[in-house]
Amino acid sequence: METTNDEIIKILNNVRVNSLNLSEYHRRNYFSYRELSKWFDVPIISTSTLAGSFSVGASPYLDQGLISVVSCGASMFITILSSIKLYLNISDNLQSESDMARKFYVLSLEIYKIINLPDEKRGIYSSDFLNAKYNQYIKLYEESNLLKKRYKKIN
Repeated sequence: METTNDEIIKILNNVRVNSLNLSEYHRRNYFSYRELSKWFDVPIISTSTLAGSFSVGASPYLDQGLISVVSCGASMFITILSSIKLYLNISDNLQSESDMARKFYVLSLEIYKIINLPDEKRGIYSSDFLNAKYNQYIKLYEESNLLKKRYKKIN
């Protein structure tokens, strides 16, 4: 077994800290998207329920033309909210942020475990482990939305 030198431990620890920070960043984004999603989901659910009940229950009291206009308006409102939610890609971003937070956190835990074991108990070559985890870190970073946001052209 190879003994781990201080430079490899230092680089691994930096990757671990960055992974923890990125995990927290994606976790916060996840909760932001989840909060934003509520602003669309609650009105869609409540409007759908009220419109359905109104279209069936109002027929003895109101003219069918008025019921149809109100139902059509409610359907248009629901469609507009659903379309905006789809356009903003909220559901996909919610899932993506959750996955990225978890993957970065798991990477940080794997690195933490190895760098805190004594050299003789690691069972792997530290340079190979460094290369594997650094490559995994780079791949996760490229997958995340960070690059898309950083290089987005602002007009």
